[in-house]
Amino acid sequence: MAEKEKVSVIIPTLRAEDDLLSCLVSIESDLKAPPHEVIVVFNGPMPADIELAKHHATARAVQAQTNLGFAAACNLGAREAIGDTYVFLNDDMTVRQGWVRNLVSAMESGESSAVGGRILSADGKKVDFAGGSVNLLGWGFQMGHGEPAGEDDFVAHQRLPFACGGNFAVRAKTFDEVGGFDGDYFAFYEDVDLGWRLRLMGHEIGYTDDAVVLHNVGKTGGLIDPALKWFLQERNALQTIIKNYSDEVLEQVLPIAFALVGVRATVLSGLDGGDIAHDHAWREWVLGREIPPIEEPHGVWRGIMDQVKESVKSGMKASRKASLPHGYLPLDSRGVAGLMALEWCLDNWDVLMEKRAKVQATRVKSDREILPIFDDPLRPVLGHPREVEAMKPLEGVLNELMRG
Repeated sequence: MAEKEKVSVIIPTLRAEDDLLSCLVSIESDLKAPPHEVIVVFNGPMPADIELAKHHATARAVQAQTNLGFAAACNLGAREAIGDTYVFLNDDMTVRQGWVRNLVSAMESGESSAVGGRILSADGKKVDFAGGSVNLLGWGFQMGHGEPAGEDDFVAHQRLPFACGGNFAVRAKTFDEVGGFDGDYFAFYEDVDLGWRLRLMGHEIGYTDDAVVLHNVGKTGGLIDPALKWFLQERNALQTIIKNYSDEVLEQVLPIAFALVGVRATVLSGLDGGDIAHDHAWREWVLGREIPPIEEPHGVWRGIMDQVKESVKSGMKASRKASLPHGYLPLDSRGVAGLMALEWCLDNWDVLMEKRAKVQATRVKSDREILPIFDDPLRPVLGHPREVEAMKPLEGVLNELMRG
């Protein structure tokens, strides 16, 4: 790369299929792009018939020894990069004219050390990412996701809690100082964690809707089993709060976060108190309350429909338990995955504490200064009434924290 080329575009890939080639061609076709290099990190074997330079003049390959996941692959690409600015891009994106120039310009013209861009659906009609929010449990959300794309779907250059890992720029020096992505995340919420750490270190994260990419959603993510995805999300959200909260806040939030993993496990599995206490007397004794009987329906047709619904529900419940020994209940694999995420955190507690010590040693901002930027700190993950009810203790934590 020539001396004047100061931007390194880093693209991790697993499948290395047509999406990647379309991505490279779109970058090469961007006539407004400043001088740059493109680094493609192959998490799987690089196909012998792929010639990157045919699709982008400065593209070069970095081969990982194994599938590192998104986070560690980005770190590997950054170690090989020589630009002053790193730009991270998913391999299933195609970029619009001016994309990389606008990302870098927004960062250089403001006070931000990192800037996220706008992500739209493949046809450009719906929003994929136009800003993010984070809840107190470390879960990240994409603002406006799935809504019709408009010119004013988000305020340009507004402060973000994190920039989406699939389309953002960051100063190379800053990225290296913060330690890059946490490679133990593999995938999901590594960008939330990075944004949180950047903000604790006093860095700003901006947004520009002028740096637009189109996302062929689900091509890579669809390869991940739903239970594995849920494990990674539950685990990584827990890692984020364990590392990044102050001692005072972590002591209050972590027990609630652990308990909510269990709540989501039962919700996802469709279980309730009646599943573990079939006898009426046991339900009243063990659960501490009497479960009211189903009220008699009003009206003939409503009564018939309610009876049909109950029959269907009973049949589904009976069918999913039919093959299990007496006393055993089914548990959705995502529920099990959440419990395994808890186990992973406990098994790796010493490692998490080492990482936490490093983060806390670089902290210059308080939790009270960070949390207002989260935008939606009490947002539930599933939105189920049982989860919402179980999250109520977090309201007191938030109110106390914001009162100082």
